[in-house]
Amino acid sequence: MGKITIVDKLTKRASLRALRKLANDDNYQFIKKCHLFQDVGPEALVFLMENVIERRYRRHESVFQEGNPGICLFLVKSGRVEIFTEEEDTAGERTVLAVVGEGRVLGELSVLSLTYRSSSARAVDPGTTLLTLSSYDIDTLMDQHPHDGLKVLRGVTDTLAHNLIETNKRVRELQLELARLRRAANGATDE
Repeated sequence: MGKITIVDKLTKRASLRALRKLANDDNYQFIKKCHLFQDVGPEALVFLMENVIERRYRRHESVFQEGNPGICLFLVKSGRVEIFTEEEDTAGERTVLAVVGEGRVLGELSVLSLTYRSSSARAVDPGTTLLTLSSYDIDTLMDQHPHDGLKVLRGVTDTLAHNLIETNKRVRELQLELARLRRAANGATDE
């Protein structure tokens, strides 16, 4: 590890002073508890607080649309967000992939890869509040605070891994249900 300079010490001291001023800020308290940012240092926390954007959504207001470029991730501060596909099934319904609540992250794939959104999201509850952090801000965090940026990216990949595990479980449940329905249909035609 490199030698700690006087500039490093002064920067850390200034960051700690800035964090003390934020002690009563509800966004700061929320970010501190969020699994993506729990282990980051004071300088990175100050950076995050300077760049996070809070937005309130009305019930059923769109957060993002399937097919649009993904340029940020969202943290659910309050309320719930429904993630769904735009394509309707044979009954004219959209497939709801998940409903995420307080403390959860959505749109995390855009931080790792500037891809197009693979689903849409909208607020379920009136007054749903999301904190937004852009891919650019994450890149800047990586440049300015690489150790802390790596911790944040590890949290993002943990979120992706969790979502993949849950999706795999759901696919397996659906495969078993489909096999059961096929057996039932075959049993009905054999009689």
